[in-house]
Amino acid sequence: MLNPNASAFAYTYNIDPNPIAKIDERLLTCKVSEKDRKEIHRLLTEWYTSPTLNSILTKWEEHNENRMNKVNKHDVPMTFVLYNVHGLGSRSLEVIELINKVEASFIICTEVGEIWDKHPIPDYNMFYEKGTNKNGGVVIAVGKHLKATKVETNMENTVVIDIFGLNEPLRVIGIYWPDSQKRDINEISNFVTNNTIIAGDFNASVRQCNSPTTEGVRVGVRVRV
Repeated sequence: MLNPNASAFAYTYNIDPNPIAKIDERLLTCKVSEKDRKEIHRLLTEWYTSPTLNSILTKWEEHNENRMNKVNKHDVPMTFVLYNVHGLGSRSLEVIELINKVEASFIICTEVGEIWDKHPIPDYNMFYEKGTNKNGGVVIAVGKHLKATKVETNMENTVVIDIFGLNEPLRVIGIYWPDSQKRDINEISNFVTNNTIIAGDFNASVRQCNSPTTEGVRVGVRVRV
């Protein structure tokens, strides 16, 4: 059994007095960039000079923790997607592909249908609000690296969630308003807080765009109050 406190790497020097030099030569032969060679050289030096396996693993865990702390202290661009799926049951693979392609932190899916829960999105927590018909309903799926909670409302076809783990809290409101459902945008005003994203399919007509019908108008907006 491996002893984590044993001098596990000492035998290497008995085989080759300078293993790092040989590895450096191989990296040059393989035309590895200078930047990558320096990083690999640093890791190899730590590996071969560590007295025990336990000490090197502890050191690398500290490196990783420090790196994550630095990332958390800086602004990291966050991407989200709005997608009218017309039934999550038949479009779940498209949703997963889209999320992976754009590396979305969260996705708002409108018109998900009644069997949305039969098609979970891997590595995402899903928050749902039922619709006014079998094809309605909204899902907001949030990456599990973020903490999110649902805000309870009495509004169908509308999901309100709060996301934590960012530089500042973020509220997200996902909406699907079918043409048959008469709604007033002021209904959500009480749920708009500082730093809110509102996105969805409003089925709204836009006279300025010569759009007399209400089909397919989708919009997203970020609000700071």
